[in-house]
Amino acid sequence: MVKSYGFNGTTLINYINDSMRDIQCFILTAVDTEQITDGLVAERDKYSKNIFDTEAADPQKEAELREFIQILLESAKVFQVRRQQKLERYRELLDRKHQGTFGTE
Repeated sequence: MVKSYGFNGTTLINYINDSMRDIQCFILTAVDTEQITDGLVAERDKYSKNIFDTEAADPQKEAELREFIQILLESAKVFQVRRQQKLERYRELLDRKHQGTFGTE
């Protein structure tokens, strides 16, 4: 990424996390995860692209892929719940604005 865009993946994730805190970001990389040492992404959010190498029917690799998929599904659910909460809060504030009670506390 550095050659093409002038920044690396962890810098991008750091920017996304600062801009949109409700989105869970992961690094899926061909780079050995031990080489990612800038401290911008938690170890639990770093995955090798080899996580998808399950053709050999290796039970360990299949379990790792299922765990990764479960993490993605849980993260999507958390994002949906947070988005719904923000939408409800927005509607509440909009209603208060229309009623003329916004900022009167």
